[in-house]
Amino acid sequence: MRKLFLVPALVLGFTIAANAQEVTTAKAKTTEKTVAKDQKEYKEIDPVSVNNDALKTVLTKYKGHSIQEAFRAEDGDYKLVLSKDKKNKTVYIAKTGKIIKEA
Repeated sequence: MRKLFLVPALVLGFTIAANAQEVTTAKAKTTEKTVAKDQKEYKEIDPVSVNNDALKTVLTKYKGHSIQEAFRAEDGDYKLVLSKDKKNKTVYIAKTGKIIKEA
């Protein structure tokens, strides 16, 4: 009779001891990308209405390209889609004519 109580007590003890071990799990690395807070919204405009400084930059730096699409931000900066030999290139130009970014 004594063995009847001893065996279940031992089984219960071993089960609790096995479950009490610390389990380490690998944590997935999370990366965060920061997005510029002041992303500009560009509104489409007629390519003819691009200011002279931006046009001079296009004519000197991108000879032979034509302006397919033009967009202007509220601060006056431009996003221009240029085309040459059936290849498009997007260029961001400040209202002063300085190239901000090429994509």
